[in-house]
Amino acid sequence: MANLAHDAGEASVVPELRATMFPRSLSRIDRWILALFILVPIAAFAVPALLGHPALAGDNLIQNYPLRVLSGRQIASGHLPLWNPLAFSGFPLLGSMNAGSAFPATFLFAVLPDQVAWILNLSTAYSVAAIGMFFLALYLGLRRSAAVFAAVGFAFSGAMLGHMVHLGLIQGQALLPWAVLAMLVIEQRFRGRPSTAKFIPDLVNAGWPLLVLAGCVGLAALTGEPRALADLFVVVVVVGAWIVLRRGIGGLAARLRMLVALGLAGGLGAALSAVQILPGRAVVSYSQRSNLSAWFIGSGSLKPTWTALLAIPTILGGNGMLHQPRWFIEYNLAEVTGYVGLISLVAFFAAVGQLFGRERRRRLPPWVVLFVAMLVVSLILSWGAYTWAFHGILQIPIINRTRLQSRNLAIVDLALCILLAWFVDRLAARDLEGASLQGWRRWLTLSPLFVTLVLVVAGLAIPDRLASGLSAHSDVVGMERFLWPWFLAAGLLAVGLGMVLFFWKRLGPARAFRLLVAVCSLDLFVFVIGCTTGLVAGGTNQLPTRASAASIIGTQGRFALVDPTLANLDQFVDLGKPNTNVFTGIPSVQGYGSLIPTFYGTVTDAHTQDGLSSCALSTGRLRQLRLSAVAAGTNVLAPMTTDSKNPDLVLTPPSATPCPGAPEVATNDSRSFYFGQLLEVATLDLTSRTGHPSGTAPQVSLIDGTGHRLSAAPVATESSTGWTYNFTGAPRAGGVRVTTGGLAVSQAGSVIDRAGNIFSLDGDYQRAMGGKSWRLESTTSTYQVFRTTRPLVPKINLVHAARGSRVEWVHTSPRGADATELHLASAATIVRSVSYVPGWVATYSPVGGGAAVSVAVVQHDLVQSVNLPAGRWIVNFSYHPKGVRTGLVISGGAIAAFVAASVLLWLHGRRRVRAQEASTVVDEVQR
Repeated sequence: MANLAHDAGEASVVPELRATMFPRSLSRIDRWILALFILVPIAAFAVPALLGHPALAGDNLIQNYPLRVLSGRQIASGHLPLWNPLAFSGFPLLGSMNAGSAFPATFLFAVLPDQVAWILNLSTAYSVAAIGMFFLALYLGLRRSAAVFAAVGFAFSGAMLGHMVHLGLIQGQALLPWAVLAMLVIEQRFRGRPSTAKFIPDLVNAGWPLLVLAGCVGLAALTGEPRALADLFVVVVVVGAWIVLRRGIGGLAARLRMLVALGLAGGLGAALSAVQILPGRAVVSYSQRSNLSAWFIGSGSLKPTWTALLAIPTILGGNGMLHQPRWFIEYNLAEVTGYVGLISLVAFFAAVGQLFGRERRRRLPPWVVLFVAMLVVSLILSWGAYTWAFHGILQIPIINRTRLQSRNLAIVDLALCILLAWFVDRLAARDLEGASLQGWRRWLTLSPLFVTLVLVVAGLAIPDRLASGLSAHSDVVGMERFLWPWFLAAGLLAVGLGMVLFFWKRLGPARAFRLLVAVCSLDLFVFVIGCTTGLVAGGTNQLPTRASAASIIGTQGRFALVDPTLANLDQFVDLGKPNTNVFTGIPSVQGYGSLIPTFYGTVTDAHTQDGLSSCALSTGRLRQLRLSAVAAGTNVLAPMTTDSKNPDLVLTPPSATPCPGAPEVATNDSRSFYFGQLLEVATLDLTSRTGHPSGTAPQVSLIDGTGHRLSAAPVATESSTGWTYNFTGAPRAGGVRVTTGGLAVSQAGSVIDRAGNIFSLDGDYQRAMGGKSWRLESTTSTYQVFRTTRPLVPKINLVHAARGSRVEWVHTSPRGADATELHLASAATIVRSVSYVPGWVATYSPVGGGAAVSVAVVQHDLVQSVNLPAGRWIVNFSYHPKGVRTGLVISGGAIAAFVAASVLLWLHGRRRVRAQEASTVVDEVQR
């Protein structure tokens, strides 16, 4: 702190661009700062992990971590991570992109323990972001203390911290300051070059920053996160337009040379990532994202009213710590988080104040205008579909193929943090006029604090009206009244910051700077406590084991977990919810990721997290996927419609949707209803198919949690619509079986427990699980597990084969490839129970040896098949996605070119240094 305070007292200077990308020599303080930027993130993730609470939550838990572990395992086995056999009945791994399989840091999972590799992946992202911002601020000529403000603000708050649960995104966003830095250095290297200058020497002169820019482009694409690449694209376009169009760069020839150089860097970056991009494009072409609507692209836009979160990040809830109400309206907290401190908003308005007025500052660094413009552009992009510019946004390449426009907040943060560094630098230089803290500009600069105080007063006095004004729905209004401690904290921070800035001159520069650091540190602490998602989230038993999952869902065939409302998220993670089934090795018909084959997703409805088509279950169409076990949540089997503790709360009961082709549930005059949990049953109401009772009441018996009949005998009476059964003693049951008269009972019905809660027996999943194809296996407090009663479809099934044809053996590798021996008495269709996607190939050769013959793998409903002639064959199925070989060649060549260029530039720099040293010696001798 003392060193930073001393730095704050340096003589006044006007920030200017440095001549080199990095300081030629780092001071001892600089080295300590860089060391802290590396060690602090490692400690922040390692210590909780050692205590049994790894940073695993949200998408990191069910997607990013397990898929990187799977990629690492396949790399360690000496294979490219091409196929995931555990999700969606088999799905591309590299091509799905969410795994980041080709990102360099993912290779750590091949050589290190999983959690160690995970900690290094997370911590590296934050270290890269902090160091990049630190060097960018130094390059812009700002003081060390100002650079620290920028680095801490960008890396350890805002979108970078909010999106901790999206590893691929923060890995890409961490590269943004490096890309800006590289482009500014490129501009400086080309500036002032004569029109007659040769291009190659200029290119060599700008070699290192061009390679850095190429590396940023390549790494952003290799993250597998489209939004990371889109954010980098926006930054490159904005900065590129500024450096090419600004004055002083030279004539048209100089601008064209710079554009060509930037294009070469971008091209090299694209080539570096070809191994990821080409297979990814192939998967997108047959996924649900091949045809994107404008609604879909704009569905993740930030509501303009939510820009208030840049002033008070917990204005609509937070992460739930310290009894704080969680983010209580649609969307989620990570997607709307962009807060980098109240002082950053002050800095923005201070910069804007310098752009207007008769006495506006002539010595204002031109790059300040760049970052003001960048902020405005990125904020408009964040609003997306809520702005008049959205139709124009849809015409921008890359941007028009990605959704979640709110993730442009990372660029807003980048611009705010650089403006913050500029503002702090002016304060440290005792230049209050340059910091817009004198005259009329003072009030513009401090205006965000006044707005924040108005929001605080509204949040304390009329929280319901404030929430409604910020587009909170009426069904959640009421939670905001519990946010008063956080409003109070925001008000105190605004007052404290305002007093420090308003009385800066009276306090004295050194004391004022220390107070500023204290207030901003407290601001950061409050943000971390209230808005961090995923820093300390996991538990020692969070990741499932094969033994625990197998004891409940078994190991034969594939499984499904049905709970679209995610009421049983934690319990289903324990079962190996995709993609945590990487740790159990038990495959699923479902998955979690941004891509899914269109046809497979339409039929199975498995793209929705824990979703599954009830019609596909009812018709038996999922048999071809070897579905053997289904865990269904309470809310999808028997949701509560009346809560005895809150009888005024209206809960809409489910309604069954038509399912053409589904067999009749009641068979042999019987059928079953399941409660989804163990209930103390007081009353059961069944509805007649005709709408009124007729004949003898159907006989019913309760069943326990494993499907066995209980001895409880009810008293049956007729009701206006059917029959009512009252049970003495309220026995605990997991369901009811209608033993006779099942055909007379409709889908509708309800059960009342001892406490008076009413649960509906109507719904699609009752129909799906109530037939003869499924039996109840077990019941917990929140879900029931069912096993199929029908034999599983073989992994390799023979269709239209003559008698005597048989499968001798089948071997499946951990990567999903099959080898099998077949004896075919006639030509036959070989159906393989693996989901169909383009890229699978098959070869067959005679048993005992012979030339292998390729055969086309075609779609067979949800799975794949080949047609083979009669004979005894060894058949091999392997996956070779489109574009992967081309991508490997291009990326390999690009890596070789990148390394060669680096070596040549290093040698060129060494020769230049030696020449300068020799020239210096000659000069000294002559003197």
